[in-house]
Amino acid sequence: MKYCPLLLMELVYKTIWFAGVVAPLPLRGEFPESAAVQAVIFATFVAGDLVATPFRYLLAGDVQFQGPASAGTA
Repeated sequence: MKYCPLLLMELVYKTIWFAGVVAPLPLRGEFPESAAVQAVIFATFVAGDLVATPFRYLLAGDVQFQGPASAGTA
């Protein structure tokens, strides 16, 4: 569970990049056919982040993120 902030950050920046950079290209007719495979691979990474992020745990409300200084103490 210590990687939840990293997973959330990845999900947010990948989604913003995909929606802001990749998605408008086909709408303007500027999407190169050679980039279609890369876009599909990137979309699977976004889907993988959705699967890997434990939303049930995060939305339960009892999440306590520990900083690096307190991570090793009990």
